[in-house]
Order: sequence, then structure tokens, then C-alpha cells
Amino acid sequence: MKASERAEKRHRGGAFEESPEAEADQPSLPSSKGFLLRLTRGTDSTLASFSGRIEHVDTGRRRRFASREEFFAALTVLLREHGGKE
Repeated sequence: MKASERAEKRHRGGAFEESPEAEADQPSLPSSKGFLLRLTRGTDSTLASFSGRIEHVDTGRRRRFASREEFFAALTVLLREHGGKE
């Protein structure tokens, strides 16, 4: 990363984020599409076992899943319930 690129970034909470000027060029990340993902102890980096719970941050609605397919189905349901807009 060039020094000029580093100057555009600021450190926040252990991660680097774009400056407000650089964020204007990026897609919007509305809070209404924020989700919390909690994985079970059995889920590891291979994702051979992938289970847990997904929660829509704004509404608190939750869905459990026991596979990657169920995860995407749960995400789809939560997005539809919210209206999927923005």
C-alpha cells in the first residue's frame, strides 16, 4: 500500500476504513441490511460443518441454520420479511 493510500485510511476499532471521501465512491451499506452471524462450535475453517444463527440487526428477527444451503435460505427469508429494499 502506498503512503498516499495509507493517508486516505484511518484506523478504527482494529480495522481500517476508507475516509469519508473514499466512502462516497463505494456502495452504500445501509444498517437495514445489517446481520449478525453466530456460528456453532462445530463450525471450523473448512466449513465442512456450517451451522448457527443469523439475526437481522434492525428487527431482531432470527433464523437458525444447519448447512450453507439453510444459511442462504434463512438470509433470503429475512431479507424478504424486511422488504428487501434500499
